[in-house]
Amino acid sequence: MTSYILNGWGWNMPHPKKGTIKYADLTEKEFDREIEGAISCIGNPILAQILELPYNPSYINLDVGDVALVINLRGGRLPIGTTEFPENVTVKYTKVEIQEAEV
Repeated sequence: MTSYILNGWGWNMPHPKKGTIKYADLTEKEFDREIEGAISCIGNPILAQILELPYNPSYINLDVGDVALVINLRGGRLPIGTTEFPENVTVKYTKVEIQEAEV
Protein backbone atom coordinates (compact mmCIF):
# COMPACT_ATOMS: atom_id res chain seq x y z
CA MET A 1 0.00 0.00 0.00
CA THR A 2 1.25 3.45 -0.92
CA SER A 3 -0.21 6.79 0.16
CA TYR A 4 0.08 9.81 -2.12
CA ILE A 5 -0.65 13.48 -1.48
CA LEU A 6 -2.37 15.03 -4.51
CA ASN A 7 -3.71 18.46 -5.34
CA GLY A 8 -6.41 17.02 -7.56
CA TRP A 9 -8.28 13.85 -8.41
CA GLY A 10 -9.92 12.87 -11.65
CA TRP A 11 -11.29 9.79 -13.33
CA ASN A 12 -8.69 10.15 -16.07
CA MET A 13 -6.00 9.11 -13.56
CA PRO A 14 -4.80 5.52 -13.98
CA HIS A 15 -6.73 3.27 -11.61
CA PRO A 16 -8.43 -0.14 -11.77
CA LYS A 17 -11.28 -0.08 -14.32
CA LYS A 18 -13.61 -2.11 -12.09
CA GLY A 19 -13.71 -2.46 -8.34
CA THR A 20 -14.40 -0.50 -5.20
CA ILE A 21 -13.16 2.99 -4.46
CA LYS A 22 -13.97 4.56 -1.08
CA TYR A 23 -14.15 8.33 -0.57
CA ALA A 24 -14.15 10.13 2.77
CA ASP A 25 -14.00 13.83 3.57
CA LEU A 26 -11.33 14.67 6.15
CA THR A 27 -10.84 17.54 8.54
CA GLU A 28 -7.60 19.48 8.31
CA LYS A 29 -6.38 17.73 11.47
CA GLU A 30 -7.20 14.28 10.04
CA PHE A 31 -5.49 15.19 6.76
CA ASP A 32 -2.36 16.28 8.65
CA ARG A 33 -2.27 12.90 10.44
CA GLU A 34 -2.89 10.92 7.25
CA ILE A 35 -0.07 12.55 5.25
CA GLU A 36 2.59 11.25 7.66
CA GLY A 37 4.82 9.05 5.48
CA ALA A 38 2.85 9.73 2.29
CA ILE A 39 4.57 10.61 -0.99
CA SER A 40 4.00 14.19 -2.09
CA CYS A 41 2.80 14.50 -5.68
CA ILE A 42 1.83 18.15 -5.28
CA GLY A 43 2.01 19.77 -8.70
CA ASN A 44 1.50 23.38 -7.61
CA PRO A 45 4.66 25.01 -6.21
CA ILE A 46 2.74 27.64 -4.20
CA LEU A 47 0.49 25.01 -2.61
CA ALA A 48 3.54 22.86 -1.80
CA GLN A 49 5.13 25.87 -0.07
CA ILE A 50 2.00 26.59 2.00
CA LEU A 51 1.71 22.93 3.03
CA GLU A 52 5.47 22.69 3.62
CA LEU A 53 5.60 19.63 1.37
CA PRO A 54 7.90 18.86 -1.54
CA TYR A 55 6.85 20.19 -4.93
CA ASN A 56 6.78 16.98 -6.93
CA PRO A 57 4.47 16.89 -9.97
CA SER A 58 4.19 13.18 -10.67
CA TYR A 59 2.38 10.67 -12.82
CA ILE A 60 1.06 7.90 -10.58
CA ASN A 61 -0.89 4.69 -11.06
CA LEU A 62 -3.22 3.78 -8.20
CA ASP A 63 -3.49 0.10 -7.35
CA VAL A 64 -5.47 -1.91 -4.80
CA GLY A 65 -4.54 -0.78 -1.30
CA ASP A 66 -3.26 2.62 -2.43
CA VAL A 67 -4.56 5.82 -0.88
CA ALA A 68 -4.81 9.28 -2.46
CA LEU A 69 -4.95 12.14 0.04
CA VAL A 70 -6.40 14.96 -2.02
CA ILE A 71 -6.36 18.64 -1.21
CA ASN A 72 -8.77 20.61 -3.38
CA LEU A 73 -8.84 24.40 -3.48
CA ARG A 74 -12.01 26.32 -4.33
CA GLY A 75 -12.53 30.00 -4.85
CA GLY A 76 -9.54 31.19 -6.80
CA ARG A 77 -5.90 30.88 -7.58
CA LEU A 78 -3.10 31.15 -5.07
CA PRO A 79 -1.21 34.43 -5.52
CA ILE A 80 2.51 34.09 -6.23
CA GLY A 81 4.51 34.42 -3.04
CA THR A 82 1.61 33.76 -0.68
CA THR A 83 2.43 31.76 2.45
CA GLU A 84 -1.11 30.99 3.60
CA PHE A 85 -4.51 30.37 2.07
CA PRO A 86 -6.28 33.62 1.10
CA GLU A 87 -9.67 34.29 2.71
CA ASN A 88 -11.53 33.70 -0.58
CA VAL A 89 -10.08 30.19 -0.95
CA THR A 90 -11.71 27.24 0.76
CA VAL A 91 -9.91 23.95 1.19
CA LYS A 92 -11.45 20.49 0.96
CA TYR A 93 -9.56 17.40 2.12
CA THR A 94 -10.53 13.97 0.78
CA LYS A 95 -9.19 10.46 1.27
CA VAL A 96 -9.60 8.12 -1.71
CA GLU A 97 -8.89 4.42 -1.17
CA ILE A 98 -8.66 1.76 -3.87
CA GLN A 99 -10.16 -1.17 -1.95
CA GLU A 100 -10.56 -3.89 -4.53
CA ALA A 101 -10.33 -4.40 -8.25
CA GLU A 102 -11.48 -6.88 -10.83
CA VAL A 103 -9.06 -7.96 -13.52
